[in-house]
Amino acid sequence: MRSKGRVGFLTVSTSLLAALWIPLAVIPAFAQVPLPHTETNLSLDDLVDVEVVTFDAGTLPARAHIEVSVVRPPGQEDLELGLRMTCPVLCGLFGEPFDSSRSLAAGETITNFPLAESCVPSTPLPGVACDLEVQALAFGNAGAPASIDISLLGFTVVPTWTEVVEYDPVPVQTSIVFGADRDTTLYEEQGDWNNGLGNSIWAGRRITGFFPTVQFHRLHGMMTFDVSAPLFPTPGTIPLGSTIDDAFLTLRVLENRGPISSVSVSAVTDIDGSPFTTDDWNSGPIDAPGSEIQGLPSTNIAATWFH
Repeated sequence: MRSKGRVGFLTVSTSLLAALWIPLAVIPAFAQVPLPHTETNLSLDDLVDVEVVTFDAGTLPARAHIEVSVVRPPGQEDLELGLRMTCPVLCGLFGEPFDSSRSLAAGETITNFPLAESCVPSTPLPGVACDLEVQALAFGNAGAPASIDISLLGFTVVPTWTEVVEYDPVPVQTSIVFGADRDTTLYEEQGDWNNGLGNSIWAGRRITGFFPTVQFHRLHGMMTFDVSAPLFPTPGTIPLGSTIDDAFLTLRVLENRGPISSVSVSAVTDIDGSPFTTDDWNSGPIDAPGSEIQGLPSTNIAATWFH
């Protein structure tokens, strides 16, 4: 039986961290403050004036987004604002410091900066100070100056869609789909054959020869799924702290030779008999031709019937 599309399904439970809004006393701009924080009466005198609020990134939760909300004074709802967030943490492919800008048009009151989606290390970041720069882009009909209230909130974003709620943490159940990390076919017919780069795996028996010299050669498909949680979560991986509730393996039959039959699936055991192997193995460099029911010779660094 030849199979393709080895896919594992994991149902996991993780916890959604609560975002709790706690009003704090007014602290002057340029002071390093913990989050959540509200800065009141932030004065913008002209279009070149830039006000800065410096906050302690160590008070952010894990996988943080930073939410910024603005309250404009009555009569200045058409005030347009520019926001710039800078943090001395490495981001992107080339390790640049986090530097992101947003604008709030007339009537807009809220935006957020996804710090954890692009930066390493993930929060919390003890001892790191981040700056929020605020500037008027247009004062509108009322003209300058303007006095606004700015609120900053750090909240957790899990690797699946969710929303921030104001209650104690509750389990969030989701399913993650991912393919095999490695796979190959082991051929009894020629013990050094390999198909580590092939598009399918075989399981069952291959019949060669003619009566009375018919021979049966076993075919074993082998695959590995990496379910270890990464240090920095990415889409399609299991979040840290999750509990695996259930798992499903799906195999798609591409070709069947001979009578319809079934195959069994079992864990590969260590040489010492432990139930799950911790031995590393190489799927191999060979892409077998045709239906791949026959492999090609490989070196002994690859997983074969002999190795």
